[in-house]
Amino acid sequence: MKKFQKAAIAAIMACGVVIVLSIPLNARLKGAPVPFSADWAHYEDGQRLEGGKLHASSEGIRLEGSAGGESFVMIFNFNRGVAWSVIDAERMYIETAVDGDELGMGEIGQFGMPCPPEAVANRIGSEDVNGRNTEKWTCDVPGEGIETVWYDTRLQMPIRSEDEDGRFALTNIKEGSQPASLFIPPPGYTKLEVPSF
Repeated sequence: MKKFQKAAIAAIMACGVVIVLSIPLNARLKGAPVPFSADWAHYEDGQRLEGGKLHASSEGIRLEGSAGGESFVMIFNFNRGVAWSVIDAERMYIETAVDGDELGMGEIGQFGMPCPPEAVANRIGSEDVNGRNTEKWTCDVPGEGIETVWYDTRLQMPIRSEDEDGRFALTNIKEGSQPASLFIPPPGYTKLEVPSF
């Protein structure tokens, strides 16, 4: 039972990892205008803290990775308005309802704008980032500080960001359709009911 509880706690913590990958902004979640996959990483003081694989489509986002030695899979299905934290070791998942206007996910899921609506946005130029055309912006978020963002004009989302606390980046970006099976829990997995607090 302790192993099961540890897995459940790790999955719930993974939700927090995803939400704080970059500065916690209120991003308006919607599907990706161009489906793609990419590698992602979050750095602080030059050290990689988290990283993994990202899949994006019009249906949602799937984030796979590891943080603090723990692996996680998070699926955000925009069509259904839910997030799933998958616990592979136990063949289970936790389901959470999400409101796209309230879930703070930073750059991930922020399609169609370089900065969140509440930020003072300032375009400071254009720059090539790993062979992709980007617009370089500063986003001054009240109470959060200034973040520099490289906004991919084709993917319509930031692929790199930096602030005083660290850096977030997408690399190895590959455009192309993503299997629908990536955006739902795996077949045969059981939904874990988590008590409300």
